[in-house]
Amino acid sequence: MKPERINILGSVYSIEYCNRPSDVDLFKRESLFGQTDYWTQTIRIYDNGRSIQDIWKTIIHEVLHIIGECMKLDILDKGGMKDERKHEELDMLAVALADTFFRNNLILLKADNQDTVVPMPRPRDKTFG
Repeated sequence: MKPERINILGSVYSIEYCNRPSDVDLFKRESLFGQTDYWTQTIRIYDNGRSIQDIWKTIIHEVLHIIGECMKLDILDKGGMKDERKHEELDMLAVALADTFFRNNLILLKADNQDTVVPMPRPRDKTFG
């Protein structure tokens, strides 16, 4: 199930799903899995052919960016320039949160028009348990 809206710290963001990764980028300069437009409170997600698990990981990634921006956390560098190492760490946090939510049935992954729960793939690294 893919949400159409999400409430983050009292602000409602709409979620748009794009068929091409280049449509995710507001300026059409990059191919992206996800992007947030803070001005319009819109999250754009590339979803064509991607698993529901991967889509949720991207949504959580974008939510973490929004929380970081709202709470003035050091997730993004000054001026909005990305620090690649920090961005990778944020992505790993999104993976860990998504995995935790799925394993504890906080997010039920149902494929469109199906009644069966889709299992979350288990991480290969044994440190994740």
